[in-house]
Amino acid sequence: MKLLLVEDDTELAQWLIKALKQRYEFMIDWADDGTAADQRLRQEEFDAVILDLGLPRMDGRAVLAAMRARGDTTPALILTA
Repeated sequence: MKLLLVEDDTELAQWLIKALKQRYEFMIDWADDGTAADQRLRQEEFDAVILDLGLPRMDGRAVLAAMRARGDTTPALILTA
């Protein structure tokens, strides 16, 4: 399964990537801001997105809204503090 993790906290992102790879052997790509995530989602296919709401440049709600507006139905798991 190929996931896109969108998280601006580097330490948290690295921890999540390590945990998900060890436990479930997922392939995980990482974007640290909303604009980069939106660009990746336009160019690549993912099985799911783990999306933080508080992101720089483009917040998580805007990323999700852009996905849905262009017909992208990739499942999204929302993370927030």
